[in-house]
Amino acid sequence: MNIFFDIESYPFVEGGLEYLWGITYFDLEGKRQFLDFWAHDREEEQKAFENFIDWVFKRWLGDSSLHIYHYGHYETSALKRLMGRHGVCEFEVDTFLRNQVFVDLYSIVRHGLIIGEPKYSLKNVEHLYRKARDSDVQTGGESIAMYQEWRDNNDGSEWTDSIILKQIRDYNIDDCNSTQELTDWLRTRQSENNIQY
Repeated sequence: MNIFFDIESYPFVEGGLEYLWGITYFDLEGKRQFLDFWAHDREEEQKAFENFIDWVFKRWLGDSSLHIYHYGHYETSALKRLMGRHGVCEFEVDTFLRNQVFVDLYSIVRHGLIIGEPKYSLKNVEHLYRKARDSDVQTGGESIAMYQEWRDNNDGSEWTDSIILKQIRDYNIDDCNSTQELTDWLRTRQSENNIQY
């Protein structure tokens, strides 16, 4: 089992807030699933961090070939920062880092491909392997603005009863799914060119 991971963060509180942790993975029947962990304050942030690490670590213990794919360094930087901020999950995060469980696809794409795009953001790279997004939120900046709107005009406490949180969640699902699709696309290019895994 591999995991495709993306965090939504809110920078306009002291130290920032990691408020949505999204994971795409495939279940035992091969169906793509999504799991999310939410936090709207420091206490919830610690709980979301612990729950995310616990969920992943249990699966890694059962399958040491598991990798966590993400796009860019933000996710691993956030985990290190939260490990220090909350003083929890040090062993698990250090174990992941020592065993190279995290795979930064940005680094692979940036150093391995010339893509004919003005930059190497995930949204630019997507032009190679998927159609246009159809979620209402299109960029990380928009997700921050939407979350600010939710904080100012709370329309529900959960994504199931908030139009705003549902839109942000849909955007996060899109990012996680895109990371999974990029991984598959890169593996196909790898196979086509007889590059060893």
